[in-house]
Amino acid sequence: MPLIFHAVIVTGGLYILLSPLLAKKKWWFHFVYWLVIMNLMELIAYMPMRTFARHGDIGNINHGLGLSPWVLFFPGTLLILTLLYFLFSRVLPRANVIVAGDSQPVRYALLVFSAFFVVDWRSIFRVVLLSFLGTEWIIGFAGISAYVLVIVLCWPDRSWVTSAEERVKAGTGK
Repeated sequence: MPLIFHAVIVTGGLYILLSPLLAKKKWWFHFVYWLVIMNLMELIAYMPMRTFARHGDIGNINHGLGLSPWVLFFPGTLLILTLLYFLFSRVLPRANVIVAGDSQPVRYALLVFSAFFVVDWRSIFRVVLLSFLGTEWIIGFAGISAYVLVIVLCWPDRSWVTSAEERVKAGTGK
């Protein structure tokens, strides 16, 4: 059930953030944005990170249904990658315009904190605390790598980010 709950919150939240509904409501946009971040963080913790666990929700689902963890890992990871794409390529430029306005430091903070909480928060603990080169350690290392990749690709000075922000300002937003 938590998987469905988090997926509904993230999907619905992304839809609302991409709609014109909150374009003029900075604080509501900000609230929904971080609600999406928190739920996407949990969805990532369930799907790619816990699919190989022998306990907890996903471990119990795998065991109860007699499934290989890979059966849930691949579609779950594909869903996560799709949601991350929409978050960082479509919603973050809108957040830069609606929440950050003209403040470059706020743009940097939005990116750094969003990426940290979504893809890196739990990864650090997996790399530091778990056995080297175990499955969960490798997934944690992938999370740290994803953090660096997101920061590099989505840095606010990148041309694709500034042109996406210009489309938001012009009202096309897509």
